[in-house]
Amino acid sequence: AKLAVSEKADLYIGHYTTGLAAAAYAASYWDARMGYDIEDLHTEEASISDKGACGHRKRANIIEKRYISSCSHITAVSDLIADEITNRYKVNRPIVIHNVFPWNERSKIDGQIKDRNGQSLSLYWYSQTIGEDRGIQDAIQAAGLLKGKVQIHLRGYLSEEVKNKFLSLA
Repeated sequence: AKLAVSEKADLYIGHYTTGLAAAAYAASYWDARMGYDIEDLHTEEASISDKGACGHRKRANIIEKRYISSCSHITAVSDLIADEITNRYKVNRPIVIHNVFPWNERSKIDGQIKDRNGQSLSLYWYSQTIGEDRGIQDAIQAAGLLKGKVQIHLRGYLSEEVKNKFLSLA
């Protein structure tokens, strides 16, 4: 919030729930507009086994409930998230911006297969930061239930601790 308010702007966009709170603070301070870019449904992402999950969910819900109706625009990464936000907070449906490259750019792919080994089922997961309780553990466990080999390729930063947890789960 201190960093956001240190720059005068016409529009402040929060990307994570705490970013939404910071954007609201700066927008209020500078009498500006604010928006919310929803990459994940943060109110639901912590696992039930996580001791801090209840507090995380509660905090995320409080922030969204308090500020989301004041946003001049909201974008979401998927139709399901946009629908949930609309139903949950009774706001106009967020604009969906899929976090993928355009389909027509597939023709420009060089065709090289760099990591895939053979024709078995392959899952590719990319995230700037790869962490627990975002679906990767579920994918690993589901892969273990399938017949035949499954390849899982993770791209992004992950700590050694998380890497070791995923490998032990596999």
